[in-house]
Amino acid sequence: MKKPTGAEAPTDWRPRFHFTAPTGWINDPNGLVRVDDSWHLHYQYEWPRQWGHATSRDLFAWKHEAVALQPDKHGDCWSGGTVDDRRNTSGIFSRGTGGLVSIYTSQDEANGQRLSLASSADGGGTWVKFPGNPILRRSTRECRDPKVFRDEARDRWVMVLTESRFVTFLVSMNLRDWRETGRFTPQLTAGAAGVECPDLFQLPVENRPGASKWVLVMSYLGGENFAGNFGFGVCAQRYFVGEFDGDTFTAEQGADALLPFGSGPDEYAAIVWPREAAEPRRTVAIGWMNHWGYSKQIPTAPWQGCLTLPRELTLHQVAEEKWEIRQVPARELWAKLPRREKFATGALWGSDAIKPLGKLRSGAIRAHLSPSPGSVLEFELFADQLHRTVVGYDAARELLYFDRRDSGSPDFHPNFPARHEVKLPLRGGSRLEIMIVIDVSSVEVFASDGAVYLSGLTFPRPEAAAANLKVCGGRVMIEELEVLS
Repeated sequence: MKKPTGAEAPTDWRPRFHFTAPTGWINDPNGLVRVDDSWHLHYQYEWPRQWGHATSRDLFAWKHEAVALQPDKHGDCWSGGTVDDRRNTSGIFSRGTGGLVSIYTSQDEANGQRLSLASSADGGGTWVKFPGNPILRRSTRECRDPKVFRDEARDRWVMVLTESRFVTFLVSMNLRDWRETGRFTPQLTAGAAGVECPDLFQLPVENRPGASKWVLVMSYLGGENFAGNFGFGVCAQRYFVGEFDGDTFTAEQGADALLPFGSGPDEYAAIVWPREAAEPRRTVAIGWMNHWGYSKQIPTAPWQGCLTLPRELTLHQVAEEKWEIRQVPARELWAKLPRREKFATGALWGSDAIKPLGKLRSGAIRAHLSPSPGSVLEFELFADQLHRTVVGYDAARELLYFDRRDSGSPDFHPNFPARHEVKLPLRGGSRLEIMIVIDVSSVEVFASDGAVYLSGLTFPRPEAAAANLKVCGGRVMIEELEVLS
């Protein structure tokens, strides 16, 4: 695959609080680990693939560190995971000490994909490749994206990785020698040829003390991703809820009715940091905010590609044997948006009634609205007289939508200017709870307390900065409405 070359950007689309590399291409987040008070983020960087590295105290202000892993005789360094081997179970570190261990995909055209190991005794500052690499060879050439976590109950490590159309589970005592224990074969959506970037983690069930479920997340990949004829079924993420017995995962929900982890065009390969040991005890996810169909053509320079907001995940029981993941921005975001303007409540109705919300190129809109049956409302973002990016709600069809057909974005790919929809019944039959975070060239929507998450890129004209709430028909009662910036 050739190195992507972004066109010279006519404007500065680098986001304010979404992660980007200083220069160059990025895609999947890798090696998420927390050491003391530092969040460590590794990511797929440049071509040939390397592991970029950044650290943060608050998930939004990132310090760029030296490249962690570079290609070697075993190939490029593709996706993988990092763990804190504090007890030195690997035996790699000096007696009485531990350190970080990364297990990653070595990609070589001649030999296929194998798994390799690297270690860091100084908290991720420098990395040493294991002399016995690769540590794991499989019968399939497609063996990638290992994610490793500690199974404290069984005093061993667990790995989940993808092998084309299925997910494999392996266990190890020392992070070097692995034994297969199970396999999970998901249903594939139309156009999907396989899955990748898996993660397996446990979430407590909210409002049910002591109850928890296991969640398996994976990304769906297909040839349509790259051919330009792509849709929701591929280059998207799904999740499954069920049980993990230490050897394999059994799905209780999601195996038949596939559950979207995100519903927008630009969210892929999300994985989580290990759950915090101390309060607030969160599970935080982050993904790649792009789409394989046009990722090499997005018109930014000298950087190309960004990550999503870090999102806090919670699991809710919504019916008998039915659970729902909800996602909201990591709470540290609000410290980055100190200015708050509240707008008057009341009715907004009639065709094309507009409530101006001011200029907003980076910030958030939070609203509680009650649309009348049959009404349509739209938040116009990055707007001027000719252009706008839209987040709207059609009450008659119960559809939340993201529309960038009139965004003013450069004509760099025929499938970029499109409208994307997701089903969203109103809470209690009448209430729309919505949060929209925009950041120069991105839009992320959290609706119904995060039960629906939608993300999409947009590349507006530099002068397009207005935000409006518009009613296209019917009546909308504004119960709460505020802008943060």
